[in-house]
Amino acid sequence: MAGADYFIGQNDHGEQLADTLKDSAGNAVDISGATVKLTVAPIGGGVAVVNAVTASNDQNGDGSDGSKGKVHYVWQSADTVAAGMYLGRWTVTFGGGVVQSYPNGGYLLVEIAAATPIDTETRFVTSADLQARLGIDFTADDYIRADALLARASGLIQNETKQKIVLVTNDVYTRPGDYDTRVRLPERPVLSVASVMLNGVALTAGTNFFVDRDELVRLNWNSVIQDSSFGLPWAGWGFPWWDLVVTYTHGYAVVPELVKTVCMEAVVRVWVNPGSVARETVGNTSTVYDNNRFSPTGLLLTTEEKAQLNKLLRRHSGSLSLR
Repeated sequence: MAGADYFIGQNDHGEQLADTLKDSAGNAVDISGATVKLTVAPIGGGVAVVNAVTASNDQNGDGSDGSKGKVHYVWQSADTVAAGMYLGRWTVTFGGGVVQSYPNGGYLLVEIAAATPIDTETRFVTSADLQARLGIDFTADDYIRADALLARASGLIQNETKQKIVLVTNDVYTRPGDYDTRVRLPERPVLSVASVMLNGVALTAGTNFFVDRDELVRLNWNSVIQDSSFGLPWAGWGFPWWDLVVTYTHGYAVVPELVKTVCMEAVVRVWVNPGSVARETVGNTSTVYDNNRFSPTGLLLTTEEKAQLNKLLRRHSGSLSLR
């Protein structure tokens, strides 16, 4: 299959998933008087997001007016909370008690498209992107494999760069206090700081501190806080036995192209050469892979990919504070 049979946006509802139920010969099924149920479950298994007691049977009479086998389901707000790929099936209970599921030979492939570029389980590239890169049509099993590999490759990139990279809103970072006037937030780029709490006391931006790229810079306590409970005025961010709690938003709303490319190519290498072999001969055709020379075996990043990612995402020396 070239893609999903049906698309809906994450958190969208009120739209219809409409279908015509057909038998193995491709003929519309007479569902006069039958009840219809729709089940939609994650492609990798798990709890169904749609498990409707009834869907709509749209056949009029014997269906001779063109409505034979027609059904639909109206998406509810709770159905589309989680983005991802899903498998759907219509279950029809006929008047005599016979139960039959459709499509006759499998499932509907349903995609709930993410409201943001990244799913809850981070994948820097979608399975549809990988399908286009490889130039093949994915089966349902291919989508499962692609999602698993892309999630793994994305995790490798995050581990290498020590960055989440994706946009995270109101992330809470807790660390000990520090005598220095500057403390560094671990995730970049820092887009905004919602709140800063030091030893349980809220500090004010512009009065008690300011943000310099990925660092919080403490203003002199002596001039801004007269409460003696804060300790010595020259101790910038308090003491190591105090908690500094920062709520901030960081990352990229649109993942950089380099990150997506590296994620894609890491998976392509495994997809094309799943056994990580150096040479493969089929009949009179011999294929030589470059794994033993330039590329890692298995789902790993190359030395060049690591260098490019770190150049893009690691902290540059220009923003280092001197101590």
